[in-house]
Amino acid sequence: MEEYGNMLILYDEDGEEIEFQIVDRIPYNGEEYLVLWNEESDVMAVVVERDGDYETVDDEDALEYVKKAFSSGMESLMDEAETFAIESDFMAELMEVAEGKKKVDAPSPAPMKRSEVQLPSQVDTIRFDYEKYVQQSQDFLFKEAISKYNSFSFDEALALFTSAQEDGNLFAAAHIGIMYHYGEGCEKNDQKAFKCFEQGYKAGCPLATAWYSECYRMGYGVVQNKEYASKLFKANEVALKELCSSEDTAALYFLGFNLIMGIGCEVDDAEGVRLLETAVFKGDNRSAVQLAECYINGWGVEVNEHKGFELLMQHPVPKSKKYHFLLGKCYYYGEGVEKDYAKAFASFEKSAKLGFGKAKDYLGDCYRNGQGVEKDLYEAARWYKDAADNNGTANAAHSLAFMYMNGEGVPENEKKAIDYFMIAAEGGIVQAQRIISQEYVSGDILSRDYEAARVWMEKAANKGDAQAQLMLGRYYVSDFGYNDDQKAFEWFERAAEQGDAEAEYTVGGCYIYEIHVKKNPAIANQWFEKAANKEHPKAMYELGISYMEGRGITKNTEKGIQYLTAAAEKNSVEACEVLAKLYKNGIKDYNGQSSFVSLSDAEVYAKKLVEHTDSKDAEYLLASIMQALGNTVEAKTWYQNAVNKGSDLAKLALSKMYILEGVNYSDAVSMLDTISSKKNGEAQYLLAYCLENGYGCEKDKMRAKALYSSAQANGYSENPLPRKKKFGLF
Repeated sequence: MEEYGNMLILYDEDGEEIEFQIVDRIPYNGEEYLVLWNEESDVMAVVVERDGDYETVDDEDALEYVKKAFSSGMESLMDEAETFAIESDFMAELMEVAEGKKKVDAPSPAPMKRSEVQLPSQVDTIRFDYEKYVQQSQDFLFKEAISKYNSFSFDEALALFTSAQEDGNLFAAAHIGIMYHYGEGCEKNDQKAFKCFEQGYKAGCPLATAWYSECYRMGYGVVQNKEYASKLFKANEVALKELCSSEDTAALYFLGFNLIMGIGCEVDDAEGVRLLETAVFKGDNRSAVQLAECYINGWGVEVNEHKGFELLMQHPVPKSKKYHFLLGKCYYYGEGVEKDYAKAFASFEKSAKLGFGKAKDYLGDCYRNGQGVEKDLYEAARWYKDAADNNGTANAAHSLAFMYMNGEGVPENEKKAIDYFMIAAEGGIVQAQRIISQEYVSGDILSRDYEAARVWMEKAANKGDAQAQLMLGRYYVSDFGYNDDQKAFEWFERAAEQGDAEAEYTVGGCYIYEIHVKKNPAIANQWFEKAANKEHPKAMYELGISYMEGRGITKNTEKGIQYLTAAAEKNSVEACEVLAKLYKNGIKDYNGQSSFVSLSDAEVYAKKLVEHTDSKDAEYLLASIMQALGNTVEAKTWYQNAVNKGSDLAKLALSKMYILEGVNYSDAVSMLDTISSKKNGEAQYLLAYCLENGYGCEKDKMRAKALYSSAQANGYSENPLPRKKKFGLF
């Protein structure tokens, strides 16, 4: 997309240019949305600029807001136009647009890019007029409005605040703005709220000024400007505190909340709680809800779930989504009250229907797990989707992603799963960040991008996630284009210091294989032991090898076998292989013998080995043990399995068995023929024997003689087979 003056060029799916006129610019949630119209097709669109490019808007909440704001602006324009040319075709069409009957061009403001939007630069410091506050706070209309507001009669409260403002009450504007911001007694409208706060700020109301700064901080009804918001709040913090000293409940709530959350000021949750307690004492229910959250979470006070639950029960706020959500959590987790999933579900449902994203997420959990309601995966997915799509709730997106991945309540769709994992990752869910990172490595759904993989894994690692730290370390030694042994070791070590067994094992490996550090088996063994104590199979194997070989530690065969056995019990194929060979070939100075052999133990570990690995070498090892045990039938079976995988050792052993038994000569010759050219003296000798005697093949004494010579040249001198004739040196 490209912008030229008051025109914007978009491209359709075929890459064709479509020229749109910018007919309005509407701020929403800190961004500027452009309303576009194409004259030729009479089509309208809404776009927003992000990262230097324009994106078409598909967010339903944003579109609804822009539609209402645009229609409201058109209504104002229509009122002015009616006084000039109500009969003109243009004005008739314009009226149709305002009424939603037709899409049409409209006079547009002078082109203004985001960087050119005029932002306030002057910060006025207001002074709190205590006498005026006392006078106007006791005004009949204002007092009645506060009373109606606290009793949730929002329609009446808004009308009374409006009348009070018309009568000159400078504090009423802030309350009207608050009601427009929350949609209490009216439709939510942050632009109108902003205008009310602006009026109150200019009139010298500390509460309106605080909310005015909050609008700039969050982009409520105005282009976001955090720097200006901070300056404005700090310049007028004294006036707000003075208003709090007058025990104005709305001011107490605002500053108390900000102090607890550290918004615009240093965190002082104890002072924040004190302000909220004062407001609650004065009867403010919204402050009671926030104070309850403080007691439940231990913000500024010691955790007291019972006290938090009591506050919620004593100060109900039927139209507060946070109130119902907190009440639901109390019942869900049994915080301050007996656990009751049915009541939790009912509270979450009320909060969710008021639009609270976290409540939608918990409602999804209830449906998914059958908590307080019959299990319904479809409903679970629907609520998760609502929370993720409309509220950006990261936990909901994370749950929905797994449902798409596994086909729970929705058709299995890996691409959608990754889309929702991305939302969860952007919302700070570390597991999702790891998943997105690994997806960039695999390139299955997202295009392979090792740098993007590093960035996402680093986000999770920087949050202290040990798994992410370990994975990030591996990235730095995986030829992804940014190999760095030092960084790899540092991340391994950070994960290991958190007690992650895999990381402890990996750090030990660094000291064995010299990754950024000099070889030091003694230190390696310390890390191996930490991981082995957590029953990490590979660490137990390495520690077992260290004890068997005296690697960085005093040699101790008993401990070595002990650790290897423990590793094998955890299905370590390396440990199974070593134990099978040791028990077959003999363990030196063990169990009171100079060389301890136990073919039965060797069989156990060899069978465990082939159970967990599809290896020709493992099958050959098991076959050789079975042969030593005298089980020739099973030995031949395992030799044949290894032969089928291409094992030369198995070919030789099986051929030798066939020849000694005088069976399957042709099979023996076929196998020997494939390995006799590999300087295998024994194979050459056996094949020569068959050729000399015509076993499984035609006699070929010339070739037999040559093979006997090759066998001798390759160091084979045994003669286990009876021969009819001798050639040369044989």
